[in-house]
Amino acid sequence: APAPTSDLNIDALADVVRSICEANEHQRFVLVGHSMGGAVVLEAACKLRQAVAGVLLADTFLINYGELDEATIGAYYDPFAQDFRAAVNNLVDNCAGEKTRAETRARLKAGMGAGDPAVMLPLWNSLLRWQPQDALRQCPAPIHAINCPLIPETTRQRLSPFISDTVLPGTGHFLGLDDA
Repeated sequence: APAPTSDLNIDALADVVRSICEANEHQRFVLVGHSMGGAVVLEAACKLRQAVAGVLLADTFLINYGELDEATIGAYYDPFAQDFRAAVNNLVDNCAGEKTRAETRARLKAGMGAGDPAVMLPLWNSLLRWQPQDALRQCPAPIHAINCPLIPETTRQRLSPFISDTVLPGTGHFLGLDDA
C-alpha cells in the first residue's frame, strides 16, 4: 500500500502498516520499528489486535513522548522548521554512536536530510505530540525494546510496566550502524 502523501502522521502510517499486514496471507506478525517507526508499529499493533505476536522497538523513546509540554515540543520542532537539513545534521551528530564511521554519518545526514520538509515537518510534529500511553496499555502483544544508552533512565522506568528492554552499551541511536 502506498504511503499517504498528505496529512502524514503517526496514525496514518500505522494504517499503512495495518493494511499491508491485512493484505498478507500470514496470520500473525511481529512488528519492528526503529525510532519514529516504533511509534508507528506500536499504534499499528493496537489496530491489528490478535494478528500481532509481538512488538520490537529499537530506540523509540529517545525523546520522552507523552511527557512533552508545548515549550519542549517547540524546542525540538523549531530548529527543523527553521533549517531542516541543518537540524537533521545536528540530530545525526548528537545521536550517532562514537563508533559510527564518518561515511555512515554522512550517508545518514544525506538520506534523512533529503526528505521534503513540507512532508517531514507535519510528521515530526505528529511524533512530538504522540501520546503513547493508550497504545502501551492496549497493545495486545508483548513489547520489547532494544535501546542505546541515550534513552533516559527515567523514561525506561516510566515504560517498564509495559516494555521489557535491553540496553546495548557503546551504541548510538542508529543501532547496527556502529562499527563492532
